[in-house]
Amino acid sequence: MNRKILSVFVVFAMIISLIATAHAIGYLDGSEAPVIGNPGGADIVPTSGGIDLAVTTQTYPTPAGYSDNDYQKLVEFFLQWDYSRLGWDLTDPLTWRYKIYWNDGFVERIDFCQTRVSGKLNLSNFTALKSFHTCENDTPVEIIVSDCPMLEELEVSDDSIYFSNLPALRRFSANSNLTELPNLENLQNLEFVDVRYNLLDLTDPKIQESIAKIQATVDKNGGDFYYTPQRTPEIPPTTTPPTTTTTPPATKKTNTPPKPNPTLRDALEMLKFLARLPSVYD
Repeated sequence: MNRKILSVFVVFAMIISLIATAHAIGYLDGSEAPVIGNPGGADIVPTSGGIDLAVTTQTYPTPAGYSDNDYQKLVEFFLQWDYSRLGWDLTDPLTWRYKIYWNDGFVERIDFCQTRVSGKLNLSNFTALKSFHTCENDTPVEIIVSDCPMLEELEVSDDSIYFSNLPALRRFSANSNLTELPNLENLQNLEFVDVRYNLLDLTDPKIQESIAKIQATVDKNGGDFYYTPQRTPEIPPTTTPPTTTTTPPATKKTNTPPKPNPTLRDALEMLKFLARLPSVYD
């Protein structure tokens, strides 16, 4: 009877193991299990530039009335971090409110301050974008901004920023890790620049030349240019080896035999002496 119970238990354990293995590989009917957290079960494959845009377009087709360029590049960015905590539906751009502002199907303003975004964001050819802000996020964002003819305000913090061809830019703020100044002097509308708290070496002649050119452009437009103070590069603390004190070895005690009791020794000698004396009765 005990052997039968044991056999049944072993067979039951084997069945449970087979079911778990089948789920780890795919569904029991042979189909692939969808990627967790990705609506539709599409396999989003990261590439060197972020997400495979062709796969993104197939998974999330651009809704009617929205710019294909703006919508697809934002979805590509959202898939690099946990957008679901914001309650967004990627198929409905209207749910992206308070962070992404649309106007006639084109993105007009982006505000990612304190949003905990991360990854790479490509904002090239956002033809209606007027302002972009990102600050106080947990992880630096790599941002590319180019060919945005209406962009007037650009603010980044602790992020990597690459930009070009922004003819309408009026305000630029970057409080992050800049070690050199971007080429801003050719922006004819520039009226406000804040590059404080970066890692700029203000004694570097190249940095000083850039400051002079930017200052001239800003002054021409009656604006303000702030570039001091700068942060000091963090130097890793030197590790001081722990001080070791050597305790001298304990002195080994030698076992010295005890000296005989002088009183006892004298008494023995006296007895031996008395034994050698002649008896008074002889």
